[in-house]
Amino acid sequence: MSARTPTVTDRFRANDGMERSIMKKTLRTRSSRLLGALVLVTSLGLAPAARANSAFGMSYSGTFTSLKPAPAPPVFTTTDTLRGAGTQLGQFTGIYPHTLDLATGTFSGTATFTAANGDKLFIVLGGTGSLTTFDITLQGTIDGGTGRFEGAAGSVTGSGHVTLNSDNSGTVSATLLGQINLS
Repeated sequence: MSARTPTVTDRFRANDGMERSIMKKTLRTRSSRLLGALVLVTSLGLAPAARANSAFGMSYSGTFTSLKPAPAPPVFTTTDTLRGAGTQLGQFTGIYPHTLDLATGTFSGTATFTAANGDKLFIVLGGTGSLTTFDITLQGTIDGGTGRFEGAAGSVTGSGHVTLNSDNSGTVSATLLGQINLS
């Protein structure tokens, strides 16, 4: 029996096998490099972080307009104009239109806090107040916003103090603490 001379087809098959082997090695090398790059990016903190609950706090002070009957006493409306600083917000301004029931000592409304860059945070805020000491207790639900606060959620509690002027306008100061989720 004589040895067969390899044909052109045989040579292509042999080259095809070598090419497949080289391609597999190349893919493994590239996959390893990609995995290494992902590990490096994550370990250096360059990857976007998961947005989970974070501590949230703010302190503010401001003035409020004269109490207006809504629709009649003992229920009144007023609007607080606020300035302050907080985590997540930095320096901010705020507006808090709300209803106050002097019979029950309760108040509620939605506050809008605006960060220096224009992003807004909405907090549905209510609480109780003492008509003798003018100390207030606040509870709130973070209800979204604009910019980085779009879809934000969380809750806050706090305390503060109101000073009432003879014309029923006045000043307010408060501190709120809680959790915010920016996902």
